[in-house]
Amino acid sequence: MITDYEAGISAYELAEKYGHNRGTIMKHLAGAGIRSRVAVPTDDEILQLRELRAEGLGYKTIARRVGRNHKTIRKHLTV
Repeated sequence: MITDYEAGISAYELAEKYGHNRGTIMKHLAGAGIRSRVAVPTDDEILQLRELRAEGLGYKTIARRVGRNHKTIRKHLTV
């Protein structure tokens, strides 16, 4: 799991691969001393998020579409 994460596989992909939820994966990685990598959305991604929100989509729906956490979406749209 650590090798996969360090190779660039996302925590969501690891969760699916290993049959655990993302939180469990992150706890195991943290326990092994691996720091979480959080990718900040680019300006283009934020523009896309705003467009999707303007279409009336909710944060969770947008998150599923773009492969991000709904809290990240809300954070960048309520600034």
